[in-house]
Amino acid sequence: EDNKHPVQVDLTYLLELGKNNRAFVGMMLKSFRETAEEITGEMEEALQASDWERSARLIHKMKFALSVIGAGSLQSEIKWLEARTRNPEAEYAEQLPVRVGAFIATVKELQAQVIRLIESGEWQ
Repeated sequence: EDNKHPVQVDLTYLLELGKNNRAFVGMMLKSFRETAEEITGEMEEALQASDWERSARLIHKMKFALSVIGAGSLQSEIKWLEARTRNPEAEYAEQLPVRVGAFIATVKELQAQVIRLIESGEWQ
């Protein structure tokens, strides 16, 4: 399994962007939480329906949100998923749903980390 490397939220970029303003970081974390919740729900539906066109749109939408919370290590997987969902090929028919499912799980894990950060009360 390639997804054993746990992806961590890294607030360096947000702290730089917000000039160390904790309330700004908190606002961005809340925005990520909402985006992730909405998009993972839609991605699960698209995955069940093998709707790769919709999956491609949703992965693309998620890309920016993930870069904001410092999950840049996902970039190569996102590129692979975007390319394969936009243009599904028979040779990836088995891999694709597995990797989309793993991506959804990763986003949910990041969402859980973000919720813990929000609930810590440090980012207000």
